[in-house]
Amino acid sequence: MKRQISELHDNYIICGFGRMGQLLSHELQHHGRPVVVVEKDANLQTDATKRGFMMFVGNATEEDVLTAVGIERAKCLVSALPSDAENVFITLTARNLNPKLQIISRAELQSTEKKLRQAGASRVVMPTVVGARQMARMITHPATADLMDLVAQSGFEDLELDEIAISQAPSLAGITLKQTEAWRKHKLLVVAVKRIDGQYSFNPNGGDSFEAGDIVVVMGHGKDIERFRNEHVG
Repeated sequence: MKRQISELHDNYIICGFGRMGQLLSHELQHHGRPVVVVEKDANLQTDATKRGFMMFVGNATEEDVLTAVGIERAKCLVSALPSDAENVFITLTARNLNPKLQIISRAELQSTEKKLRQAGASRVVMPTVVGARQMARMITHPATADLMDLVAQSGFEDLELDEIAISQAPSLAGITLKQTEAWRKHKLLVVAVKRIDGQYSFNPNGGDSFEAGDIVVVMGHGKDIERFRNEHVG
């Protein structure tokens, strides 16, 4: 396992193999992402191995543990522990070890969000807030809630919401949405474009053009999205 970890690049480190960590690891595995789990409870290692995950037994708050799972080569670290204090400490340690790393951290208390961002978190997720908003959406906009659930379910093969970075599909740069024939040829709905300055352009029209640094958010069948992406790679 240590040899396999040493060979990984752009891997995803999940700190904590509780309910959230297990579900997250499964989702990333489903999307073909290389996952390494860090968990201090050695009793969970057998379960993780059966599910096909690489697990390193250790405390993710310690520098040598994060180094052992290749944090300097990792693409993203998720701190999914139930303890806000541990998540803050892991975030701070990880950011010092890899300044370019994407760090997503869990927070239970609203007051912890600011501390996590100060520690270096790229994004903070508060399960209580996310759950409350989803339940409110189910009450006020049930059809919208159903659609979002369908998109979020990995097992729902008829619909995917995906993103295509112009840097990975350079032939899209400088052409308009109409010229891509995204809908006519590939049956894809372009939902939004995230510009290089971080601003979103929702429901772009046919005359809007894509520029280097943009990220295009599309909805459609997975196979159609992949075909569209491959057509514009290179």
